[in-house]
Amino acid sequence: MSLDTLASDESYVLFDEHGRVLCAQQQGSWGWAYLGDFDTYNSDVLYIAVSASGHGRLAALDVSANDRPWRLYANGPIGRDPWLFASGQNWPGYPRINLCPVSNGNDAQQFTLQVEIDGERKAFKAGSSTWDWLYLASPGKEDTRFTLHRYHITGQRLFDLIKTTWPTVAADALCEADSAYQAISSHHARQIWQDTGLGRCRWRSESFDCDDFAFVYKGQASLDAYHGNATYPYAVGWIAGTCGDEAHAVNLFLDLDGHLKTLEPQTGEIMLAQDWSYAPYQVLI
Repeated sequence: MSLDTLASDESYVLFDEHGRVLCAQQQGSWGWAYLGDFDTYNSDVLYIAVSASGHGRLAALDVSANDRPWRLYANGPIGRDPWLFASGQNWPGYPRINLCPVSNGNDAQQFTLQVEIDGERKAFKAGSSTWDWLYLASPGKEDTRFTLHRYHITGQRLFDLIKTTWPTVAADALCEADSAYQAISSHHARQIWQDTGLGRCRWRSESFDCDDFAFVYKGQASLDAYHGNATYPYAVGWIAGTCGDEAHAVNLFLDLDGHLKTLEPQTGEIMLAQDWSYAPYQVLI
């Protein structure tokens, strides 16, 4: 997402160019900051909120974990290219690091993170392994590049995304009952499908047809959120549409890349919602 489209009533996750997300070890009162796979290290993911400052200008990116504010610190003097750690407590004597995005040229969505302390400018950097620790070093061509992706979204904004995807869908065809929702990755959406066991089921006229497949998937997603102690329900829904004389039902979810996608619960196939060949007449989130 581009920086000028961020909203203060949503939360985001910070990905780098290798598809890794900003994390910190959270077993104690503090932990080392690192970049890792979203699904593998989900319990360590740090969430980003936007602080607006007058006329909608971006002021800062704030970090939180487990619904509590956290902060990033440098483990030593800035001049020594220190490692970064995060904590929900104050650490006097350690430089506190603010997330300051610096636009990356012509790419409106990609940016680097830089800080200036005691007159010295440093950039966030990490190696290119599957996961790697974060540290500060002098800005250069190897600066880690980041993008922000939606994680929690208000019900109204999810409603607006659906209307943007299908402008002709009637307002009374949409049913969303919660104030906020949590996006999930395509990998997570597919894992939920595998947990349903629907791949072993066969379509049966009336008794177990397409809408039944979709309802089972929706129920499994709710159970997954429950067992994972999710703060908000997943942005996963049930959608029915028509194409000529045919009617069909599938599942809908909001991916971390900000796109609405459909999942065919009979096969597990995922595609962009805008490419679904049916015209929706009912959407339940």
